[in-house]
Amino acid sequence: MRRAYVRFLVAIAATLPLAVSAATLKVGDQQLQTRGILEASGQLKDVPYQIEWFNFPAAQPLGEALNAGAIDVGGLGDAPLIFAYSAGAKIRAVSATRSTPVDLAIVVPDTSPIRNAADLKGKRIATTRGSIGHYLAVATLEHANLKLADVTLSYMQP
Repeated sequence: MRRAYVRFLVAIAATLPLAVSAATLKVGDQQLQTRGILEASGQLKDVPYQIEWFNFPAAQPLGEALNAGAIDVGGLGDAPLIFAYSAGAKIRAVSATRSTPVDLAIVVPDTSPIRNAADLKGKRIATTRGSIGHYLAVATLEHANLKLADVTLSYMQP
């Protein structure tokens, strides 16, 4: 997956000079991952424009910054992109990659009576709005034939 991600970033970096009108490109990053990969791979050497990096704790606030025009480009995962787009964000996906499945889970304390998705009915679920965790909660409820109204979603900061 790392190679595919680096190829994706290199492809984006190659097209960026076409999008940069003011000699400074404002790039949104999550936990400095993109910057770290681009620096380690040498892809930032000798770029013909300045890059101003903006670090975000998660995809949801990065998507908001894209929508507000505060940054020019940034990477979002599938669920945050879909949430942002469906909420009316004026953003566009310009590239996509396919990666191997990611392990995701809903976690409960050892002492919890919750043992399966149907047991979530009437419970509170903490997640970050517009995140992959938010999507996981919605998809899990749907799979268990539960409605969003059957639980209380508590939106937390990343």
